[in-house]
Amino acid sequence: GGRFGGGSGDAGEDGGRSGIIPVVAAPREQIQLTCLAAHPRMPRLVVGIGDGQVAVYHIYRAHGHRRPQLHQTQGFDASRVCGDVATVAYVPENRLAQDGALNNEVMVVGFA
Repeated sequence: GGRFGGGSGDAGEDGGRSGIIPVVAAPREQIQLTCLAAHPRMPRLVVGIGDGQVAVYHIYRAHGHRRPQLHQTQGFDASRVCGDVATVAYVPENRLAQDGALNNEVMVVGFA
């Protein structure tokens, strides 16, 4: 992690259950942000990037730092190498379900 295109782990980390393919790529000189959404109460946001990738950021004070900073915590090729463009992102204030897969922190991204 830590930069656009940096995955949070290898593809087998969750046994393939998430359906999301982490990306491992070199840093880019420039990127095109296509959508952005922030959680209404918590210090986190989701960013859509022009080539189909999605990055998740959290704001926190890292060990040894005086102030909170923006840190990329996850990056995914959410369009599964199709290059679809993320056009809208939404971070719900509350969990979407009381149990099951949606009883987690969720970020919703739409593609065109």
